[in-house]
This record gives sequence, structure tokens and C-alpha cells, in this order.
Amino acid sequence: MTGLLPWWTLPPVFVALTLVIGFGVVVGFHRMLTHRAVRFVRPLEVFLVVTGLPAGTPVGWVGHHRHHHAHADDEDDLHSPRRRGFWVAHTGWYLGTTSVTLSILYALAGPLRTAFDAFWRPRTNQQYAHLAKDVDDDPVFRALSRPVVYAAALLGWVLVLWVVVVTLWGGLGVVCLWGFHVLAYNFGDLVNSWGHVWGEQPWDSNDDARDHWLLALLAVGDGWHAGHHAFPGSARCAFGPGQVDVAYLFCRACERLGLASALRVPADADLARRRCRAAPSSPLPPSEHPA
Repeated sequence: MTGLLPWWTLPPVFVALTLVIGFGVVVGFHRMLTHRAVRFVRPLEVFLVVTGLPAGTPVGWVGHHRHHHAHADDEDDLHSPRRRGFWVAHTGWYLGTTSVTLSILYALAGPLRTAFDAFWRPRTNQQYAHLAKDVDDDPVFRALSRPVVYAAALLGWVLVLWVVVVTLWGGLGVVCLWGFHVLAYNFGDLVNSWGHVWGEQPWDSNDDARDHWLLALLAVGDGWHAGHHAFPGSARCAFGPGQVDVAYLFCRACERLGLASALRVPADADLARRRCRAAPSSPLPPSEHPA
């Protein structure tokens, strides 16, 4: 099956889609809804949340992530590599399984994962939804968190994407779009796994969160994870020389255009106070971590 456009037009489209979904999750779900580190005009606010829906329901995602920050890498953290292993932290916790095989299959499921998640995510991992009462008070985000509405919105979003890609690029588009789904999910999931195992730890955050330039590139800025855990209420996560936080640059651009306001960043004194004197590049073995 052939499409209407040549193959070389696919890569820039998928890069753009990665950024759209990435900003939806990282800026919309994470920095805007969860940490209230930035505000946007209402149409952009809703757009960011809608494009971030593959990550889960707004209320469930925010509640769980706030719980994660309160219990990062302790026994109550559902996706701590230190406590539960890499694959459980990466994808197994979504399913409530410790099976490495199921975790890997889920990580590679691509659009099948989307179809499964449309019905699974609103009904699971909701035990911390009470921590997101402010999100639930918003009628749009509350509706998007309800099972029927969430399933319709997510499946509709993905169906339109597939119809457009298959029409324009045919069979090649099908193969590439499957790969895109796999990569898009795993770029975000790596923040929970890789982001707590490999990288630098220049901040005193009392957990295993790490900074890594490649993860920051893949996760549009959230890979500066040690910086984020040290200053979770900040719209900016990159504070070291040469570190680039794409999500924060997006927020700043929106601020200059009059689309964003109330960007929060830590003061220089706070940065100096939380900086570690020594910054190990790899974590201690689990047996050597302090209790």
C-alpha cells in the first residue's frame, strides 16, 4: 500500500509529534498540573493536557506523581528501581506486575498499549487521586479523567493520527508509526527507570534521581531529574553549565508571547544550599544504600 507523500517527509512529522506529546506530558501534566510551576492561557492549557493523554488520566497521573515525590525511592514508591528493579520501575508498575517478561511486552506494545491503556489506566493506579483534588475541581480535567471520556478521547486522538499517517504514507507509515508509539512511551518511562539509576547527582534531593544529558534530550528536559527532584516546584530543571531544558525554553517562549505566566524558579541562594559537595555518577548497589 502506497501513500500520497514520499518517505523522507516522515521524519520531521514524527519529530514534531514527539515534541507535541512530550510537551503535553512534561509541560502540561508535569510542570503545570502537578507542580503548578507555570500557568498558561486556558486554550493552551487544555491543548497541552489533551495531547498528553497517552500518559494517563490527569487526576490519576497528578495524584500518583505527587505521591512519588513524597516517597521517592522509599518502600511506598511504586516505581523505584532501588526497591523494585529496573523493569518494574520502567513499565511493570503500570500493570501491577513484577514480571520482567510482561513489562518488556508492554514496553514494546506500541499502539496495542494505547488501546489497552484507554480502558486500563482510568481504572488502575488511582489510589492517590485524592492528592489531585485541585485537578479534579477543574470540570474539563475531571471529565477527561473519567473512564468513558478518557477512552473516547485517547482512542479518538490515536485513530485520527493513524488515519492521517496511513493515508499519507501507506504501509511505510504503519511500520514507522508503530515504532513512534514504542519510542514515545519509552522516552517518558525512562524517567522513572534510567532517571533513578544512571547519571550525575549534583543536588541533595534525598533520593536516587539523576541528571543525564541524553535522557534530558529524549524526555524534552525531564531527564535533568536530579535538578527536578531537588526543586520540584520549579518550571526549570536544568541548572548546570551546558544543560538545556527544552520544556523550560517552551515555557519561556510562551511567556514572551503572553501565553504563560507565573513561572517559578529557585533563587540562587536555594541553588547554592542544595548543591552537593560531591556528585557521584552512579548509584550505590542496593545493599549499600542507607535505610
